[in-house]
Amino acid sequence: MAIEFGAILKLKDEFTKVAKAANDKTTVLGKTLGGVGKAGSLAFKGLLVGGAAAIGVMGLSVKKFADFESAMLDMKSVYDPSEIPDGLYKNMTDQAKQLGASTKFSAQEAAQGMKELAAAGMKPDQVMKAIAGTLDLAAAGEMEVAAASEIVSNGLNMFGMSADKAAHFADVLAKAGALGSLSVEDMGNS
Repeated sequence: MAIEFGAILKLKDEFTKVAKAANDKTTVLGKTLGGVGKAGSLAFKGLLVGGAAAIGVMGLSVKKFADFESAMLDMKSVYDPSEIPDGLYKNMTDQAKQLGASTKFSAQEAAQGMKELAAAGMKPDQVMKAIAGTLDLAAAGEMEVAAASEIVSNGLNMFGMSADKAAHFADVLAKAGALGSLSVEDMGNS
C-alpha cells in the first residue's frame, strides 16, 4: 500500500508542476495578447482555475486515503503479525471501505472503530462480525464510533455474547434508549 500512496503523491506533485507551468504560460500569453486578447486570457485563466480546483480535489482525496490507510495500519498494529495475514487485512480494509460507502460514517471512522474493537481484545474475525453493529449503535446513539466500540465490546463480554450478535446488542440498546430517559451512551456505560 505504501507504494500506491507514494505513487499518488508523485502524481499529485506532477499535476502541481503542470498547473504552475500552465499558469506561467497563461500569464505570458495574456501579456502578449494585451488588450485585444483579454477574452482569450480570461478563458485560459478559467481553465487554469478549473485545473487548480481539480488538483485541490485530488489533494483532498490523497489526504483522505492517507488518513484511512493510517487508521487501518493503527488497527493492524494492535495484533501480532501472525494474527492478521495480508489476505485478512485486505478483507478488513475492503469491509471498512464498504461500511464507509454504506453508512453515515467514513471508511476512516470504520477503521478507527475496528481498532477500538481490536484493542478491547477481539480477534480479527470477531472485529469483522462486530463492526457493522458497532456503527449502527454509534448512529442510533448519535455518538462517536470509539465510544460505541467500547460499549459493544464491553456489553458482548459482559453478557457472554459472540461478536456476530453486535447488531442485535446495538438494536436492543437503541430501542431501550428510545423508550427510556437515558441515552444509549448512558445505558452502555452503566
